[in-house]
Order: sequence, then C-alpha cells, then structure tokens
Amino acid sequence: MTDAAGEDPVSVGRMDPVDRDRLSLRQFFMYLLGLFALSGLALLGPLLDSLQRGATFFVAQGMQRNAVFLFVAFWALVPPLVLAIPVAIAGFFSKRIADLFMAIIGGVLAAFALLGFVSASHTWRGIVFLPVLIVLAVAFGFLYLKFRNLRFFVAVLAIAPVMTIVVFLSSPEMSGILADSKSEVAIARNETPVVMVIFDEFSLGTMVTPDGSLNSSLFPGFADLASTATWYPEAKSLVPWTHLAVPSLASGTLPDTKKLPVATSWPRTIFSMFGNSPGQVSAHESTTALCSESICGVKNRLEWGRAFNDSWSVVGNSVLPSGLAARFFSSLGNTWAGLDSENVALESRDDLSAKEFGKLWKETLGGSDDPAVVADEIVSGVADLGGGDLDYAHLALPHAPYQFLPGGIRYNGAAHPDWFSDNWTDLGADPWGQVSLRQRLLLQSMDADSILTRILDSLRASGRFDEAMVIVTSDHGITLEPGAQRRSVRRITANSIDDVMSVPLFVKFPGQTSPVIDRRDARLIDVLPTVADVVEAQLPDDWKFDGSSLLGSEVTGRPLWWFAADGEVLAAPEPARTASRNWQWLGATAMETNPYAIGPHAGLVGQSMDKQRVADGSPGKCTLSKSQLSMWDPASGVVPALMSASIGALPSGTWIAAEVNGEIAGVSPVFANYKGKATLNIVIDPSVVQPGSNMASLHVVNEDGTLSALTCPG
Repeated sequence: MTDAAGEDPVSVGRMDPVDRDRLSLRQFFMYLLGLFALSGLALLGPLLDSLQRGATFFVAQGMQRNAVFLFVAFWALVPPLVLAIPVAIAGFFSKRIADLFMAIIGGVLAAFALLGFVSASHTWRGIVFLPVLIVLAVAFGFLYLKFRNLRFFVAVLAIAPVMTIVVFLSSPEMSGILADSKSEVAIARNETPVVMVIFDEFSLGTMVTPDGSLNSSLFPGFADLASTATWYPEAKSLVPWTHLAVPSLASGTLPDTKKLPVATSWPRTIFSMFGNSPGQVSAHESTTALCSESICGVKNRLEWGRAFNDSWSVVGNSVLPSGLAARFFSSLGNTWAGLDSENVALESRDDLSAKEFGKLWKETLGGSDDPAVVADEIVSGVADLGGGDLDYAHLALPHAPYQFLPGGIRYNGAAHPDWFSDNWTDLGADPWGQVSLRQRLLLQSMDADSILTRILDSLRASGRFDEAMVIVTSDHGITLEPGAQRRSVRRITANSIDDVMSVPLFVKFPGQTSPVIDRRDARLIDVLPTVADVVEAQLPDDWKFDGSSLLGSEVTGRPLWWFAADGEVLAAPEPARTASRNWQWLGATAMETNPYAIGPHAGLVGQSMDKQRVADGSPGKCTLSKSQLSMWDPASGVVPALMSASIGALPSGTWIAAEVNGEIAGVSPVFANYKGKATLNIVIDPSVVQPGSNMASLHVVNEDGTLSALTCPG
C-alpha cells in the first residue's frame, strides 16, 4: 500500500540495512563510558593506589603540580580511548563485531578489576592466575552481551574513576606535591661557603679496617679529607630510606613518615637557610625535591617517556602476581625513577654490536640522576665556589645497581643481582652469594672515593678550600648479610645494624688544617645545627632542631631512633665488625692492595694460564654470558668486566677462575641465587680486556691447586 506520493509508509524513516547494522554514535558513547569505567577500575585505580602509598614516585620523576594533573589525565583518558579504537573500527562495518570486541576487551578489564579486589591473587602462581583471569573474562563478556542492564550499569560506573582521581588528588600524601613549592627564605648569615656531599648506601664499615681505622690504601680520597677534617666514627643514620633520611639530615629534625621529601613539606632546610644573599645555591638532588623553585629555579628533570614507562611497571606490579610481574615488568625496588635502568640485562645481549650496546647503555643509564653526570656537575660547580655559596650534591653511590669500577669506569653490572629478590629488598640464604656482591660494593665504593678526590682537588684549585666548610656523609648504609633485608628493616640482626646504621661523617671546618677524631654519639640530624653555628645563621625563634651542633658539648643518652618494622634495635652498631666480615669473605689482598683478587685464591689473579697446572677432564658444564667480550669496542663506554654463568652440578663454595686472553683475570665462588640455581659472577680486572675479540674461559680451582676447565658453550 502506498500514499498519495507513492511511498510505503512503513518504510518511511527506516535506516538503510547497511546503516542499521553499524554501531550508532549513542551506542559507541555508551561503550566508551564502559571502557572508561573498566579501565579506571583495572588500571587507573591500582596505579593511583600504589602511587598514593609511594608518592615519592612523583618526586623522583621530577613532577610538579601541573605535571601530576597531566599524568593522571593521561592514565584516565588514553587507555580507554586506545581500547575504543578497535571497537569503533569494527562498529563502522558491523555492530555485532563491535559488540564482540567490546565484550572481549571489557571482559579482560573486568577480570583484572575483579581479581584486584582479591588480595591473595597477587601471591598466586601464574598457572593459577591466568586460567582464573580467562574464566572471569569469558564469563563477564558473555553476561555483558546478554544483559542490557549490565551494559547500562557498566556505563554508569564511569563515575568511579572520577571519584578515584578526586580522592587521590585530595589525599594527604599528595598535598606536598600539589602545594605551592615556595620555601621560607629570610636568614642572615656570614659568607662561609659550604659544600655538602651525601653518598647513598655507603656503610662506614666499607672504608675502615677491622681495627676501626680508615683504609687509606683503598680510600685515599677519604683519607685525604680526614687529614684536615673532623671525623665522627660513631655517626649514625636514623632511618634506612632515602626519602626519609635526606630530609631529616637537611632539616636537622627527626624523620617524619607522613611527609614527602619536597620543599612544601620541609620548608626549613639547609636550602632555605642559604636561600638569600650572600651567595648562590647549587643543588643536585636524587629522589628528593627539597630545594624550592624560588631558590634553585625550575628543575628540568622530568622525562615523560621514562615517567610513563615507569608507571606502566607500577601498573604491572599492582595487577599481576609477583611471579608474572617479575617476568614482564621492571621491579619497583627502592627507587621510583628509571626502573628499567636497574634491570636491563645487557650482559645477555650478545646479539648487539658494540656500538649498539654502548648506545643502549647510555639511553638507559644516562640522565641528570646518573652518578657520573652529577659527579661532573659538582666537580665543575665547586671550581666556581664563591663566598656564601652552598654546593649540595646527593650522589646515588655506592647505591645499587653495581656498575662502576674505581675511576668512574662503567661496566656491565646494572642488571638485577642474582642474589637479590625480585624487589631488590631481600637477600638470598646462601652465604656464598655475598662474596661477589661484597666485591662489587667495594669497587663501587672506591669509585665514590675517586669522585671525592676530584671534588677536593677542584675545591683546592678554586682557592676556597681553606675557608670552606666541607661536609661528606651518607644517608644510610646497606647490609649483605644472608637472609636479611638489605636495608635492615625486617629480620634485624646485630650484623645488619652494623652495616646499615653506621655512616661516614666528615666535617672540615673553615680554617681547619689538622685531623681530629671526635668519638661523640653523632647523628645525621646534628649536621644542620652545626652548619647554622658555622655560618652564624640568624634563625627565627620558632626554628627548632631535634639535633645538636657538633661544636657544642656532647649530647648523651639519646635513643637510636631507628625506624624499623621489627621495633627495637639489638645494640649500637660497630662498623669495625662490618670491616672484619669484608676481610673474612674477600681476603686481605682484596682489602689492602688489589680488590680484583679476592678470597683464598687471590694469588692466581694476574698470573699467566701457561704457568698453571691443568687437570685432565672437565668437572662440569656451564652457560656463559659473553658480556660483549667477544667483540668489545672501547667507544661503547662500557667495559665487559662482569662474567656471569649458570653452573651445572657444582656445589656452592666451589671457586672458579676466569681466564681472559691467556691470563687469570678474576676468581669467585659458585653460589645459589635467590631462586636456588647455581650461579657464578666474576668481576675481572678491566686492564686485561682488549679492543676487539677477547678469548674467555672458566676453570674450577681444585683443592690441590690445579685448574680444571669447565665446558661452557656459547
């Protein structure tokens, strides 16, 4: 039947069959809201929850208020928009295909969100987690396609990410990041220049001998400083975390776990004390932002690529079980920036050319927080030190990863240490695992000493050394005791406290020309009150310290103030015991003359292989990583000085000698790594590595002194 115009009234207003099969804009918008909701629950929520508990992430990344807003907006909007692209493309051709895409994507997101509410899921093995994830995804996808009310409910849930963002940005943990960064500045003082160098994870026991004296043969820089400075050998850190220890040191007050390491949370620090004329402030911070923009200017450390890459690792560690997260994402460790730079296992990348190898190292390890970069900046900075200036540098040395040899030689050591847990926190149970790490920690500590030598030489060249106040210390130490936590927060023992709480503290006062050893019970919170005395700072009456000036009478009876989960500390630390353990495991040769020659077979290092007695037969097999020894180009900037191997059936404690180019270049024992697998790490003397091809092999050191070659293909 037709009307007067000849048209079928039933067909009037109907869509073309092709158009009818496409996804309408209204339907796509509903799906977009659903993706926004599910992405917020599965990705954004876990990310912001983790970062709220670890807001130091934003400090380490160099983010300030506007950058934080942009970062949150990115994670709220970009994932759902990206996930909506295949739905939109499919919807252009067929609504049914678009519905299927939405069900699949939404099902996976919903499964992650649902498992996120099951706290135990983070401890599940992958073989359990993945099937459960798939079942939940399929079930949700089926229900999403079948029930319109569920689709509507998911779209309504779009309010949830908005509420999550509001709660996150208004949380007390974020207040310091989002607040105005101006610091209090109005302190009159004299024109004494001050140089403050803070090392990281530097135990005093690393640089002393078993009798408690300075090990001047391996640490000539500290010995040089001590010759015209006051050494406080009983100095103690108060807390084993940088983001708490450094603000405490810089403010002279007790650590505060509720504050972020930013200027708005700590307005009264050494920076605000020096934040007005006379003089200038130069600050090189790591993991803190205590010097405000009004004093130090805008810190251009933010690298968006690194920030989003690191945040993706945070998401992975937040939503996946620990085993799967360790396989696909970088460990969060103890830092919040450059996560991949501590975990790039380049020693296994034999597929790279030397030039590509060096380029990748520079890309992953470069940047303003790189110790080598900061060292160059502070050395050049003190050369121009003027009256009333403050030059401050926090260097992440000898903090892991262990990748530097004395003199600033970078080597292939930035990968995750085999003896550490995936989160860089817990240590393995096999005592032989500590040997190579003690050696690598010693070598990196000696590099810190070489940087100190450069700083002192530059300061003397400036003509300001005599009048300057020079402070050198560390935020805390590190322990390598088997089965402990490297920061001695859990499973506290007397040994771990020796290693972590005792820190170097040297102060060269203006005009000081002779050495002084002051054995008072010094604390890092005493440093700023001492600086205030020296520069005659006219502080307001309400500016108070928890520490006391080291120029005054000794304060006795103070508690240790150790922030630890296990409560009380067993006893006061004794750094000489740390030194004794280094001598025990590394040997006198390593600790007195040659750090590349360790253990009972140190005498082999440096000898020609031709002069050794070789036993017949092979005691076992190994899988050796060539570490770029096969074709080394010095232009890469990285020396392949770490030989790593997986060992077959050899027991822990079996000593292995590394032969490189016909010379024994290093020795080290087999150990069970954190996962229980027989492993070997040998640091070789870099002087034996030649440009181009290097021949390398491993030999078991037998009890009779003979060497037996291991079969190590590859």
